[in-house]
Amino acid sequence: MSESKCESSSWSQKLPIDIARRGPVPPAKQCMHVKYYCEENVWKLCEAVNIDRPEELEFCSVVFISNEDRAVPIWHQKIGKPDEPVVWDYHVIFLWRLEGESYVYDLDSSLPFPCKLEMYINEAIKTDDILQPQYHRFFRVIDAKIYLRHFASNRKHMLDSTGAWRQEPPPYPCIRTEQTDSNFQDFLSLDPNIGYGTIFSLKSFIKKYALHENNGLS
Repeated sequence: MSESKCESSSWSQKLPIDIARRGPVPPAKQCMHVKYYCEENVWKLCEAVNIDRPEELEFCSVVFISNEDRAVPIWHQKIGKPDEPVVWDYHVIFLWRLEGESYVYDLDSSLPFPCKLEMYINEAIKTDDILQPQYHRFFRVIDAKIYLRHFASNRKHMLDSTGAWRQEPPPYPCIRTEQTDSNFQDFLSLDPNIGYGTIFSLKSFIKKYALHENNGLS
């Protein structure tokens, strides 16, 4: 994951303390986090849930945010300014559903960990209406069990033309499966016939996962 530099709402929402405690993911300080490797950070969250709270894994999903131009604006990222987006080539977040509500875990965000999906959309995603078409975001949603079992990356996308690391890799070995050492690009594809999960536009993603009365979304 790499970024470039490219508006803001004052919508706010407090998360009940018990939700953070009931959530399947450990506190942020206890999570593996390597900058610019969000796809692996989220895989590690899936791994942690599978070890500590396996009964919750079926309520968890992984969301790849990307587009054809590999330019997706996300606000409230720690490396950026709250009122300006960071434009990633892609971004990956962890989603947990509880009693009809969805909660986002984003280790790169300055928003609460977790925060309600409605808050994340209003504050971090906003709307495609304020963006040029090349910046419109698409969302590939994969069951956490599937992601944990099938994701693989040899990290070659993080090498420059000389073979040097553009960003320092995680300290653990590359994530592999019995079938492949890398299918990472499949998760970024917008072709529904490639890879795992379901692809949504922003509006269809909201309708599926965050459309509740009085949530400020449309």
